[in-house]
This record gives sequence, structure tokens and C-alpha cells, in this order.
Amino acid sequence: MKEKINKGHKLHQKYIGSNGIEYPGGSTIAGLLDKGMGMVGSAVKLTKAGYDYKKVWEEKRDAGTVLHGLIESHFTKKPFDTSVYSKVMIGRAENSMIKFYDWEKQHKIEVIETEYQFVNNILRCGGTADLIAKIDDITTLVDYKSGGLYESAFIQTAGYYFMVNEQMKDFDVMRVLLLHLPQTDDDKFEARYLTDNELLQYTLIFKNLCEIYWLRKKVKEDK
Repeated sequence: MKEKINKGHKLHQKYIGSNGIEYPGGSTIAGLLDKGMGMVGSAVKLTKAGYDYKKVWEEKRDAGTVLHGLIESHFTKKPFDTSVYSKVMIGRAENSMIKFYDWEKQHKIEVIETEYQFVNNILRCGGTADLIAKIDDITTLVDYKSGGLYESAFIQTAGYYFMVNEQMKDFDVMRVLLLHLPQTDDDKFEARYLTDNELLQYTLIFKNLCEIYWLRKKVKEDK
């Protein structure tokens, strides 16, 4: 039974290349452009409203982790252990699941992989695709977001699209879908497919950010 249970807290995922070197994850790469005024603006807005922005961000992140676990459990039929999370986190995730179930009912879904992990030795980067499935008979890479659809999400999933197709040539992923599954009723559900042009442009951005990551790392090591 223990082997069938998806545990709540997981250690930081490591992606090791064929050279034995640890690679950054796609979220780290995409986040290189997310360190500026967007986060500052969000923190200021929450503070003015009387909230502890760090606590709010932490709650959203943990609720997002629970959401991923619940969706994986839904597809794999393996129980997900929520005992390590608060009722607030679970409640937020369950709100997101309602939106997910509503979306699922409207589509034909044939799961290929869930939480699929991969590395790319050319870009020297790794990642975990939330879901790869045939949705209405079209092979699709799906990424769940409960905090909002920011530019980093487009960059990250475009990079995943490129790397997964390099690794899973037999499946030939045709498109990318971002599912915004809000944790509260104040925010709106959104199913957003990346256009061909967006896939091309954001993939180029992702590749260049990979180069920037390793260049910056080398500069730090040289110092």
C-alpha cells in the first residue's frame, strides 16, 4: 500500500544530465525573467491590502503542489497523501479541482504520461511535464497553473514542448495547453492553447535563457 501512495512533500527535484552534472529545471530557466517589477508589484498590492505577501505566496505554492498531486492521483488511481497539508491548502486545491473536472467533462482524454520527467543534454536543462495526453485525439502537453498565466508559464511550457518532442519522438506532441485552475472564485478559469507563432518565439526565448543561465553560472564560478 505504501508504494501506491503519492506522498505530499517531495524533495527538490534534481535533473542529472548524461555527463553527471545537475541541470536547472524549466521553471528556474523561465523564472530568470520573473525577478523584476511583477513580483514587487504583487507584494506591494498585497501589503497595501493588509496581507503578509510571503504567507500568501507560500499558501498558493503549497495549494498548487496539492493540486498537482490530486490530478495525478485522479489519472493514476493512486491515493495522494494530503495529511501533511493544512485544511486551507487542501481547500484551495479542491476549488481548483472543481474547475479541472468541469473542463475534463467537455473533452475526450487519453493519458500518455503524467508528471513526465526529462532532461536535454543540448540545452542542459530538465523538466517535468504535468500531463501528456491525447485531448480530442490531438497529442497535447498540458501544464496546470493555479496562480495565474504569466509570461514565464508560456516560456517554460514552450521549452518543455521542444524538449519533450526531442525525447518522445514516437508521440509527436502537437500542441501546448495551459490550464489556469484558480484557487478562489475571485479568479477565472482559462484554457489557453499556445499558437504556432508563440511556440516558436517562446522556444527561442527559452533556449537563449538556458545559454544565459550557464554563462552567468560560469561567471560566478570564475569569480
